[in-house]
Amino acid sequence: MAPVTAFAASPRGKTFLTGDETGRVHATFATNERPLAEVATGGPIIALAVAPKGDGFLALGAAGLKEFRLDAPHPEISWRSLFGKQLYEGYDRPEHVWQSTGSNDEFESKMSLVPLIFGTLKGTLYALLFAVPIALLAALYTSAFAPRG
Repeated sequence: MAPVTAFAASPRGKTFLTGDETGRVHATFATNERPLAEVATGGPIIALAVAPKGDGFLALGAAGLKEFRLDAPHPEISWRSLFGKQLYEGYDRPEHVWQSTGSNDEFESKMSLVPLIFGTLKGTLYALLFAVPIALLAALYTSAFAPRG
């Protein structure tokens, strides 16, 4: 990768842009390091700007000002973010965290499915520990002790 000559961060989320001296612009989501877009402008990048809604960006280069559309409605979701450990703001190390909503717009959703999967398996195990002995005792009673009529 060529040396970075311009940088811009999204005012709405964790998306950022980098432009290099070869004219390539990279859009990346910071938390899961997911690449969202890569475009060529045809010359060194001087400045970058992200649209207020995060759905596009401008690149100023030697070839002039160019506008690009960025179609990434849910950049926080990827296979890595769903099943891998992620480093979130306020956490000391990467962790599996599920927390889909928050109290304000600055909150970053934490979408790891690992806690949900393990919670489901744990709930299933506890239910089986309770239900299997009752089912076996009921079957034993029905076959051996219950009156035939």
